[in-house]
Amino acid sequence: MEEDTGKSLHVGGATGRIHGADYSLLDYNRSGVPLIEIVTKPIEGTGAKAPEVARAYVTMLRDLLRALGVSDVRMEQGSLRCDANVSLRPRSVRRPFGTRTETKNVNSLRSVERALRYEITRQAAVLASGGRVIQETRHWHEESGITTAGRSKETAEDYRYFPEPDLVPIAPSREWVEELRATLPEPPAAKARAESAQTGASPSWRCGMSSAPAPSTRSRQRLPPAPRHSRPAKWWLTEIARRANETGS
Repeated sequence: MEEDTGKSLHVGGATGRIHGADYSLLDYNRSGVPLIEIVTKPIEGTGAKAPEVARAYVTMLRDLLRALGVSDVRMEQGSLRCDANVSLRPRSVRRPFGTRTETKNVNSLRSVERALRYEITRQAAVLASGGRVIQETRHWHEESGITTAGRSKETAEDYRYFPEPDLVPIAPSREWVEELRATLPEPPAAKARAESAQTGASPSWRCGMSSAPAPSTRSRQRLPPAPRHSRPAKWWLTEIARRANETGS
């Protein structure tokens, strides 16, 4: 957990990055906004499907945070970003993970998948040619569909891991955790399964439902049965989704 310090705007140049910019602006309007960073464990064995798995994970996380009401999770506005890490190793040998790269601030679900697919291909080409992958941050370029080198992070010290002397560890009791858990709304995945079982919904219907605010039990009882499902589903997935996106609700 941390607080946003502001945003840098690099003006001029072709990429919007500090390199090649004519000058930079500092936007402090977001200062003090709370940020949460969620770090996953390494996900092994996904192989060529790793980009799809990563996109599915970020999608699930986005839907969950929206259902909890803690963020509007609008990736294009910076409410949710993804730093995607990739490392390769031989498929047939149980070796330690290879050198990783971290593609920073990817801001759409489609880009998460595209950036990882490119970076996997790039690293594989480097290793196949006898080269060495450099541990570094990478920048994703939406227009060209490639990543470029950012800042080298060859050692753990480059990540500046150190304790904050003014903050003490937080250790919530199990009782408090369970008390808070009982107040949470129905998870989107569970909600989608329940609606699907009741209405005979299609996968596209379930996908639309999982991205919506959690319905009450009373409203769920009024959902149309499967034989009358197609028309309200079409309405939901077009008109209601459009209005919700426009209003941010």
